[in-house]
Amino acid sequence: MSAQVVVASVQTMMGRKDRWPKDHFGLVVVDEAHHVLSDSYQSVVSHFHNHAKILGVTATPDRGDKRNLGAYFEEIAYEVGLARLVRDGYLSRIKVKKLPVTVNRRRKKTPQISRRDYIMAIKDKRGENACFELAKNVRELWKAAK
Repeated sequence: MSAQVVVASVQTMMGRKDRWPKDHFGLVVVDEAHHVLSDSYQSVVSHFHNHAKILGVTATPDRGDKRNLGAYFEEIAYEVGLARLVRDGYLSRIKVKKLPVTVNRRRKKTPQISRRDYIMAIKDKRGENACFELAKNVRELWKAAK
């Protein structure tokens, strides 16, 4: 392969990484690098790891499972916080809206909202109204579960 630059998803590269010799690239850039510890990402980066520098970029370096990205990456090259990005005009101001949802923590049984209703509310073009509609449905489910 004569490609000097390849742009591909991890899922695509999982099935095609063997098309390139392990030493073909000098640099592999991993977007969404907080996933690099997963099996799928490891199958790709480990193919090139000993021959290429691996640069990971992510907006969410804190993993939900608390696994440390330092287990893979040697150092943080650059870090910037949300407040600075907002102040410098790269991000819009953060707006927080309180949703009118009451949760009864004493109930042992959790009412369920259907996946379809949740997805429809999130994808709804009405934006803010969709969130309030979802909250209303959740509140009604809680009332019904009492």
